[in-house]
Amino acid sequence: MADQCTQEQAVGASMAEEQTGRGRRKGQTRPRDPSRARDEVSEVEARLDRIESHLVVGDDKFDDLNTRLVELGEGLDDTRTELQTALNILLRENRLLKEEMERIKDEFVLFKRVLAQGNGNNPTLSSPAARVDVPKPGVFKGARNAREIDNFLWALEQYFRALEVEEDSRKVDNAPLFLAESAMVWWRRKMMDMEKGTCCIKTWEEFKRNSKNNSTRRMPWMRQEPS
Repeated sequence: MADQCTQEQAVGASMAEEQTGRGRRKGQTRPRDPSRARDEVSEVEARLDRIESHLVVGDDKFDDLNTRLVELGEGLDDTRTELQTALNILLRENRLLKEEMERIKDEFVLFKRVLAQGNGNNPTLSSPAARVDVPKPGVFKGARNAREIDNFLWALEQYFRALEVEEDSRKVDNAPLFLAESAMVWWRRKMMDMEKGTCCIKTWEEFKRNSKNNSTRRMPWMRQEPS
């Protein structure tokens, strides 16, 4: 009886120890291998280095792209300026051509009137006047001589009178057809001043007064010469 009790106690103690050992194994964390942990850390550091390298390369590419965009913008500004300048020149030349065309049209009308007079188709004129061949005045090139400008203006008046051109606007529009060289340059400047509103030449008297003006500021191509 005593032996049986002793055996039961021994079995119970053995089972208790086994259960205790199992409990310890369940709650215990297995320690990590230090070498493996170091490898994982090294791998993470390597990945971070690669990411940082990519970021640096990306920044360099971005800076290069930004520089190229700035250069491209400057090039576009230069091109835009050149195109605008060329356009302004073209518009000015086109305007001058239109003005020249209008002058030619007016001169053509004058020539048609002369032709009609020569053929006797104008009933308001007498036959002798209709057969008169009206010579055109000589071209004035801007000589700095008061007598020459007076003779030129007088010849223009005779020409307009022979063609019965009485309107001041027609006289002012057609008189520049007989200007050349520096005199034409002066008239072109006057036209630009009139477009700006700084000058006004609408009547024949105003045209003559400007033509006879001795001031070099107002007419650089004509000065009074001493007699």
